[in-house]
Amino acid sequence: MLMTQLAIGFLSGVLVGVALFSSPLSRAVVTGMIAGIVIGGIMVNGVEGYLHWATYLPAQMAKFAGFWIGLIAGVFGGARVWPVLMP
Repeated sequence: MLMTQLAIGFLSGVLVGVALFSSPLSRAVVTGMIAGIVIGGIMVNGVEGYLHWATYLPAQMAKFAGFWIGLIAGVFGGARVWPVLMP
């Protein structure tokens, strides 16, 4: 289970890392998606519902620690790989 989470997180992180560091447009898209998630959460549940969700989320995220470790490593890996692939 942990190895699966690490693998999925790493591969996802590489894709996100490449998207973040490849061009300003893709960086804007990723930033816009994150902002859209936050704003959408507030619009659907209101501020109180969003705050409840924001305090509940870390406890749920802890269950997938392997995924998050892999994702962070993948983002840094994608940031390192992109300049080598596209000089």
